[in-house]
Amino acid sequence: MNRVTLPKMESVPDLPVLGELMKKAQNDRENIIAQPFDGLGGGHFVLAISYSASKRNVPRWYLFAGEDETAPLVWVRETPNREEIQLILSGRASRAGANKEPEKPRVTADGLIKPADFDQAGYYQFYQKLIDPETSMFPQGAFYWFLSQELVRYQRTKTSFALILLNPRLGPDAPDKHTMAWIGQLLTSQMRKLDYVCSLNNLIAVLLAASELNEAIACAKRLSDMVSEKSAARNPDHVIAVYAGVAAIPETCEHPGVLISAAELALRKSQAEVTKVAAFDPAMVK
Repeated sequence: MNRVTLPKMESVPDLPVLGELMKKAQNDRENIIAQPFDGLGGGHFVLAISYSASKRNVPRWYLFAGEDETAPLVWVRETPNREEIQLILSGRASRAGANKEPEKPRVTADGLIKPADFDQAGYYQFYQKLIDPETSMFPQGAFYWFLSQELVRYQRTKTSFALILLNPRLGPDAPDKHTMAWIGQLLTSQMRKLDYVCSLNNLIAVLLAASELNEAIACAKRLSDMVSEKSAARNPDHVIAVYAGVAAIPETCEHPGVLISAAELALRKSQAEVTKVAAFDPAMVK
């Protein structure tokens, strides 16, 4: 998904603004609608919203600590309750709409003080050290680290996430190292900052944070089409076909090892049926 940035506001978004953001996101489900604003203490933030492709029709809200697209993610909330979002943004309460005894609002510092400077150069240097220069992707060890972190996030917050396994093919063969590195760069350039593109057992693993199965299926189709189209423009005689298998937590399972195995089964089906994308289905288990 791409970010569609709206004109900056000089104050925390109120309920009418949040309502308009929800309408815009409902009408543009292919992108993330981003609203920059100044916090109560002079800090700069971006509130973003997107609607999942699921039938639940529930928006997902993101708060970033800065206007740059590399700014760190502060929190993610999945709720249709704009009053809850407004209360969090205003710093007057940490929760809203819970069926509990009335509580005194908890004041937070999120919108009251200016955040410390974020060292973009230091962050980028560290980020680059993690990338395997031969593949332009995170190495296999990093994949397992990111997977464990997403699992911990799910166990604490019940925030879903998904795994896409990609297998690029150049005819019957795998692309050479230089082509795989080009694919790695291409995929990384198209993903959100909270997603991870990794090499995994001669495949490409894409971890999608805060994403559901239907969103991952749509993303896999987009990535498959993009690589094929870009490779055709690069060399019409060497068009790369990309097969994808998709699985998600908790829609597929709640175990990280099962998640990988499920995505592998889906990938095999995609290749056997010569289809771009296949999502895991229990019928695949024989």
